Amino acid sequence: MPMLRCALVVAAAQALTLLESARLRTGCEARAAFAAEVAAERPDNLRVAIAVAAEERPEDRLDATASRVDAGIDDICARASARASLEGMLGNAGGGSRAVARAVGAAMYGAAGLPDETGTDVSYFSGDSDGYYDPRNSFVDKVVERRRGIPLTMSLVYARACAAAGAPFDLINTPGHVLVRPADGDFAVDAFGGGAILDGFPAADLRGVPALSGLNFAARLLRNLRLIYERSEADETARLLGAAERMLLVADRDARFEAVPPAERVHCRAAVGLCLFKLQDEDRRDECRELLESAARDAGEDGKHFRELLADKFFCASS
Repeated sequence: MPMLRCALVVAAAQALTLLESARLRTGCEARAAFAAEVAAERPDNLRVAIAVAAEERPEDRLDATASRVDAGIDDICARASARASLEGMLGNAGGGSRAVARAVGAAMYGAAGLPDETGTDVSYFSGDSDGYYDPRNSFVDKVVERRRGIPLTMSLVYARACAAAGAPFDLINTPGHVLVRPADGDFAVDAFGGGAILDGFPAADLRGVPALSGLNFAARLLRNLRLIYERSEADETARLLGAAERMLLVADRDARFEAVPPAERVHCRAAVGLCLFKLQDEDRRDECRELLESAARDAGEDGKHFRELLADKFFCASS
């Protein structure tokens, strides 16, 4: 019995910690910045990604995360500029976006026919195939720090480094994974695959693919995180709540249902309700009840689980 009481005390303390964490996230500067960015006329991919990453440190200032990311991209740009100058001296200089792509690729992934940066502490980037579902791969500050990421975040860092070097690039969806395309659209780059320049795409096809940006980018980033947290063996209730709540913020601005389809909106509302119930958040009890009631209606005959939760003493306390 003493061991059982001890386990219950530990469990209660952990639940309180999760609830405090969830509340801190909901009210932090990063969440407000995310809401403001997705409400903008043209949400900026990097600012969206920084706000998402910064919520992992909800007690810190947003500009601390932004500074780390900016410094990392500036470093890539500076080394890319040096690479471009070296290419010119070696007589390999091309022009325009392709030259920038080569230089940024060399700076991020290592020398491509150019002398290595020996005697330095340069650490190169690579796609994290082994730890693909590590949530850190979706946080742009961690991607810059660890030099590891998934196609979406690696492409974002690569595109912003190219832009800083003078050539605007877009992110695009392809059947394989997210790639990067210059504004003139005559080739693509696989930022997850070591910065390989891909010439197998007809220019007309590349130009016809819409850029992955704004609300669509935000939804893609949050979808990755939501799926990771839903499948995690650890208790990620606070983080799952944050991912689902932010996805609903995107949905509120997505009048055409392009970024967040109807079924995903239903799923996220149910996820918020389930998280609030698990956290036993008394301050949001009425909201939790409404969300679970809606989930039960949406699920129809499969809504038994939601109806059982609605009969819990947690809701009786407010009757």
